[in-house]
Amino acid sequence: MSFKIKSTDTFDEECDEAYEVAEKEMMEYYSVSKINDLTQDQLDEIFIYSEDEDCEKWIGIALRSLIGPLLDT
Repeated sequence: MSFKIKSTDTFDEECDEAYEVAEKEMMEYYSVSKINDLTQDQLDEIFIYSEDEDCEKWIGIALRSLIGPLLDT
């Protein structure tokens, strides 16, 4: 199963809330205590999801912002 944010049912498109939801769900889904503990494959999967049309706009922005510094370019 691919990474996907599931708790957007109550999401109000607020930037601060998007960061909280994105960070919490990433860490729970991948069972890590810090974003820095994610593997490159996991980061790539998150990035791909963040640009998918099924991803809420603010969630995508939050995900890319949270993992951007860790991505290999």
